[in-house]
Amino acid sequence: MKTKTKKRITKWFILANIALIVCTFTATQVLAFQNATDEIYLEELRTIRDGLKSSQNEAQREIQATEPSIREYIFKTVEERLGFDEAVKAVSIVTCESNFRPDICIIEPNYTISCGAWMINTVHNNTESPHYISNADKLDYKKATEWAINKRISDTNWSAWTCS
Repeated sequence: MKTKTKKRITKWFILANIALIVCTFTATQVLAFQNATDEIYLEELRTIRDGLKSSQNEAQREIQATEPSIREYIFKTVEERLGFDEAVKAVSIVTCESNFRPDICIIEPNYTISCGAWMINTVHNNTESPHYISNADKLDYKKATEWAINKRISDTNWSAWTCS
């Protein structure tokens, strides 16, 4: 091979290696920049999330400070209408039935469904019945408590509940 050709091959080889190094360096820098940008973005999202959590926690504390718990609400409401002993019985029933969870529904062994803190059964879904309550109201512990008080007054006892 001629010396001139060797020089050209060497020159092209060197240029190709330089181009490869520059491309590799550039790609590495782009990836590093992208990773840094992603980290900054993630950190901003974390900050926003933490701020929202903090605001949400503050709002929940304010609500809790002004609104009684479900247990307190049921006790006070039943006590006002039926007296202390009946309020104690009502709290005991709701503790047994749902442990004060207003958002649950269960399928009973007879294939009916009971919902809400009071576990009011679907047998009370008949709109013609004097004891009608909608499914939405069963899940609203305040409306369900009013319904339960009226049911207790009508029946003269708490026997409509398994846990009575």
